[in-house]
Amino acid sequence: MFKKNKIIVLGSINTDISIKGKRLPKPGETIYAEKISYTGGGKGANQAIAASRLINNDSKVDMIGSIGDDIFSKKNLEKLRTEGINTEGIRSIPNTSTGTAVIFLDQKSENYILIVEGANYKCNKNELNYLKRIINNNSILLLQHEIPINIVHQSMEIGKKQKALIILDPAPYMKIDIKNYYQNVDILTPNKIEAENISNIKIDSLEDAYKAGEIIRSLGPLFVIITLGKKGCVFISDQEKIHIDTPKVNLENSVGAGDCFNGALAVGIKNGLSIIESIKFANKSASISVSKEGVQESMPYFKEIIN
Repeated sequence: MFKKNKIIVLGSINTDISIKGKRLPKPGETIYAEKISYTGGGKGANQAIAASRLINNDSKVDMIGSIGDDIFSKKNLEKLRTEGINTEGIRSIPNTSTGTAVIFLDQKSENYILIVEGANYKCNKNELNYLKRIINNNSILLLQHEIPINIVHQSMEIGKKQKALIILDPAPYMKIDIKNYYQNVDILTPNKIEAENISNIKIDSLEDAYKAGEIIRSLGPLFVIITLGKKGCVFISDQEKIHIDTPKVNLENSVGAGDCFNGALAVGIKNGLSIIESIKFANKSASISVSKEGVQESMPYFKEIIN
């Protein structure tokens, strides 16, 4: 339906500091955690890796974003390059920290995340100019909300002008004051909480999700996909409303599941699958990712989905 041959991700590049323990400490309390790890992260980089692992070697994902000049920046670039991602669009900014996320995982594998914006919020016209140079009508542009919202908005305008397919994950949720912000979005992929905030509808059932999706679609997106964790997702267009289930797995770590979903969704579309088949492909990918430890490390390869 939308077959394209190029995937571009413009977004955040972080270092994730993950801490696992039984629970969060109470105010003023000190408790011991079980372990700590330092890995690459950021919704943009996560999406790029998720997509890159699912496509063949002769097709590269382009990553656009900004990093600092601290001890984490070099490792982030090395990681992306190791994953086969084109990093020419990544700018290093002097005297700036790389974006950092501190993630706490409790014994139920629920996650609590604090983000330091760092270089991600210094994305500017440099990144937009690079996007203009490489995007065309055969491109899929993946976006998120961990860089300045005006840069996201201008990226969508650039993509729409070039007739690219635009997929926006509106995470983390933020109140948008830009008029007609969602009108340049082809596929919007909020999770339950983001959909509730955008639509002002509390989602306690599939019918609630459909209602929220219809309200969100009225803001401009061609398609809305609301992800519901282990309950799968709902797809809303002008012609249909469908619930799509997800494979059942043992939950190990839910961090990055949405990023995996979006990266895989783009690959499904790139490979010529229908939107529904692309969603099923994305559900399989995300279900595999949450059954493993780590975030970028958990992103599956194509052979895992086939198996």
